[in-house]
Amino acid sequence: MDLIAPMRKIIFFLMLCASTAQAACEMQPTTIVGKTLIGSFETKRLKSDAIKFSPETGDITGKNAVFDFDTLYEMDSGKSSARFRVGEAFLIDGVSYVGNVEWESGKAPKKTGTYEFYALKTEPVKNAKTLTMVGDSITWWSYGRYFRCLLAPELPGVQFVGPHTDVVGYGHAGEGGNNTQQVIDRLDKIKPSDYYFVLAGTNDWNFWAAQKTIENLKEIAKALNEKGGQVIISTLLPRLDEHDAHNEEVNRLLLAWNGEGCDCKVIDLGSEFRKLPNSQSYFWDNAVHPNFEGYQKITEILGTDIRKTFNQVAQ
Repeated sequence: MDLIAPMRKIIFFLMLCASTAQAACEMQPTTIVGKTLIGSFETKRLKSDAIKFSPETGDITGKNAVFDFDTLYEMDSGKSSARFRVGEAFLIDGVSYVGNVEWESGKAPKKTGTYEFYALKTEPVKNAKTLTMVGDSITWWSYGRYFRCLLAPELPGVQFVGPHTDVVGYGHAGEGGNNTQQVIDRLDKIKPSDYYFVLAGTNDWNFWAAQKTIENLKEIAKALNEKGGQVIISTLLPRLDEHDAHNEEVNRLLLAWNGEGCDCKVIDLGSEFRKLPNSQSYFWDNAVHPNFEGYQKITEILGTDIRKTFNQVAQ
């Protein structure tokens, strides 16, 4: 079940107030190797986390989208310019917006007006070891867009890679609303990596029993192993609704399996997160998505185990 679409308008206004989270994460450096003009649009409002376009711009979202969630963009008025990434694009009352915006300088341009917008072709700075994070919206959407930036200090010298790029420039392989079968169906898009971190299964409750989720996770782990990397599999975070029992059963079965038969390591994020005092306060949507403080706690829980894994390779 795709949980994202019904909440877009709500998220847009919530994310306008995400300055604390933004201040904690700086956009990753990258090399610009080319750019393509995508259009000239009038801006009516430039905020730290959003751009509002004029009604005359028309619909540049949905099927008409000119902005995606993976590309670095540049806007140039002829007098000033700025670079940014986006995590949302939608229409409200006939007006186009992009939200979850991250600015390369950390600040939005001061003056509204007409800008030429370019899509930039980039090459990431390369490090020795690579990590691909595989999962659903928890891997990248909402405050998950800061997941990798919070985890990166625990993994110096590690490059986050994947078919997608988050708003601060880290690669990943998360897609919103995915169940584990949908992850399996797109594994061919995931390139070989030294390590894979898998957090998937919270969307499976609507399709099959927990045992089927485990079978799918084993299939995902096997396929990723065959690409040449070690797989780190996380137990699921709690849900704050009636479907949490499914996650608990998946976690019980996942821990019982414990990666036997593959080059896998199982990390029990779920149990540790449930032990946190007032753990429910670390979700913003009363369902499945952690808030920024929630991702900070997730990083604290995961950091030690993942760091040990990478340090063993570095030695």
